Amino acid sequence: MNAYALADGAPVYHFDCYRLEGFEEALEIGLDEYLESGAYCFIEWAERIPELLPEHFLLIDLEVLGPAERKVQATHI
Repeated sequence: MNAYALADGAPVYHFDCYRLEGFEEALEIGLDEYLESGAYCFIEWAERIPELLPEHFLLIDLEVLGPAERKVQATHI
């Protein structure tokens, strides 16, 4: 987990769940508490922790089209 601050000092959290072994390990690092904090939380590899995802979230999909080209798709779930 990396923590950042917006210009107004509000926290923003970034999680890379690639190496998590499952739900229990996510709970050990307190991921559920961060998600319930009301702060912005950005999660890579969120499909590894589906039990912890909120009912509604914004899914951002990045697709590599070429060396300098990306396609970004955002879906409200």
